[in-house]
Amino acid sequence: MMRLCLRITLCVLLLPLTFLAYLVAPFFFLRYDRPLWGSYLRDGFLGRWDGRRPLKFLFLTWGSRGDLQPNVALGLELARRGHKVTVMGSADYSEMVVRHAELKFELFDDPYLWQLAVAFGSSKGDDFLSLVSGYIQNGSAAQIQQYMRAGREADVLFGNHAAMMMLQHVTVAEALNKPLFLLTHDLTLPTADYSFNPSESRVTDYGNVVNMLNHRLFSLLLGAVTTGPGSEIRKLRQSLGLDTSWPFLELLHPLHLAEFPIVWTADPFLWKPGRDHPQHWVATGFLTTDAKAEGENQALEDWLNERDRPVVYFGQGSFDHHDRPTLTDIILDALKELHMDGVALSRTLDGRDLAPYPFLKAVAEVHQDTLFPRCEVVVHHGGAGTASQCIRSGRPGVCMPSMPFQAVWGTRLEEFGAGVVLHHRDMVEAWRTSGVNLLTKALKQAMRPSAQAAAKELKAQSLRQGGTRMAADKVLDILRREALREKFEPEL
Repeated sequence: MMRLCLRITLCVLLLPLTFLAYLVAPFFFLRYDRPLWGSYLRDGFLGRWDGRRPLKFLFLTWGSRGDLQPNVALGLELARRGHKVTVMGSADYSEMVVRHAELKFELFDDPYLWQLAVAFGSSKGDDFLSLVSGYIQNGSAAQIQQYMRAGREADVLFGNHAAMMMLQHVTVAEALNKPLFLLTHDLTLPTADYSFNPSESRVTDYGNVVNMLNHRLFSLLLGAVTTGPGSEIRKLRQSLGLDTSWPFLELLHPLHLAEFPIVWTADPFLWKPGRDHPQHWVATGFLTTDAKAEGENQALEDWLNERDRPVVYFGQGSFDHHDRPTLTDIILDALKELHMDGVALSRTLDGRDLAPYPFLKAVAEVHQDTLFPRCEVVVHHGGAGTASQCIRSGRPGVCMPSMPFQAVWGTRLEEFGAGVVLHHRDMVEAWRTSGVNLLTKALKQAMRPSAQAAAKELKAQSLRQGGTRMAADKVLDILRREALREKFEPEL
């Protein structure tokens, strides 16, 4: 009896340690010398490519505007070098692609995306986890089939390094036997140095332990969902003859990431890469198109030229899970009190007639490269693209995150003294309960001389030029190198 009790006690003690070891161990056993695409790419086209023939690139875009923008920018750069580029995306953002004659647009239908985003932004954890589970189990199969139809004629695929989509993109690459590159603006790429070395980790509000759990525990749980007998993606992988064993279906597993070249669209000054990032990962800064390529909004340009007061930009991204009527009231009140003018995205406001408020201009779209430098302050939602453009403009920012993970950008601004974080919940509660406008206070803080100076210094230090060219150079260099390796070192 005593032996049985002892065994039970040992099991109880060892189980947490075993689980912790499972979480941590992959970071310390990464082998970045593994061949690129080594687990699946066999007898591909690379060995037959002469290094000069134009290639067919396909971007398997998933997400909203900020996810599509880098794909469009890199796609244009590759197209200018003579390659054929197709960019998939939601119908809501098709104009971002079709306005460029060099690119071909392919529709990607994802009816779950908006539900997922609304659940994420609403902070209703149960709804979010339930939707994610269903998304991975069932929606993934339909997405993969769309990607595969579009990808059959492509030579090279680009996917997202994102927990909800990486498995789909890897599955397509495996099934079609195509090389896959990943684009990501995830600020916490899972490597041992970045996750556990306090001197390297710059994501201070995540912390090293939470950073590790973010990539191991969350991906482990999502992976567990895909192994169930009812999982459509598991059935699809089985029908394609692909691996369905544990832990392959554990999404974002660090050992799998080591095989894929990654274009990390984070500014290496703001988010220092870990020293153990492999050579086939390149940090470029956020990729954007040239302002001239996007055309001008002449009505907005005329309106700006008529202003004789400072201008503030207001944008809350692609999703509308904030209280738009209340936010519109708060914006109008702040502009009146501060005697300033404002430019706001139409989807940020509640659609009311702005004729009585000539100091506020609503626009469907803006080109941030040209607008932000003309603003006194940029009020944004903390999306990776908009936040990067705010920093590059040299203007201070007020970050009002629309999703929990976006607060990290505001925290980074605060660390440099170049902006502030303002949470919707706090702002709305103060407005409703006491009539206090926290947006006004945040704008005053962002307009202080010290914040203005810090924003200019941040602009000077951050990576501002060449990111798109750098990414294209790296992509083509990797493909040429791997083509030579297949020709002359087939045994490797």
